[in-house]
Amino acid sequence: MARYVFGTPSAKESALLWLPAKDSSVPTGDEFEDACEFLEKKLRTYLRSTKLRRDACYLRGDFWGDRTQYLEVDELRALTPSFFQTVSDWLKELEGQWRVAIPHELLPGGAIIVYDRVVRFLGDNANPPVSLAEVLPQHAKSTSRSDC
Repeated sequence: MARYVFGTPSAKESALLWLPAKDSSVPTGDEFEDACEFLEKKLRTYLRSTKLRRDACYLRGDFWGDRTQYLEVDELRALTPSFFQTVSDWLKELEGQWRVAIPHELLPGGAIIVYDRVVRFLGDNANPPVSLAEVLPQHAKSTSRSDC
């Protein structure tokens, strides 16, 4: 059986397969698709309300057998504290049963993981950022990725 971590794990553990609690079930493909469609709809509505391109970020739809949705970001300026709060609110609507991983080579540790109540940066915790605002402004100047 795959090794899972539960709850809001440490940044190092966040890179592993995830379930919200030890008694949580591994999602079925249908559950994964339902959550993905819910988040996609919310994301489209959010992007329309901003000055971001429609394809500034999108869910990849990768299902690894846990409760993680992967969000690709083409425009780093989309990653604002209010965006993370919005994603967290969506996850609360899903009763904390999912998390969103945002991988990007310019982010500290290579990814940010959004849970319904906390945001984690992957990587070395020796010098963790104090806040999103401490990290994001320096990367938000990058308007897009050329490898998408």
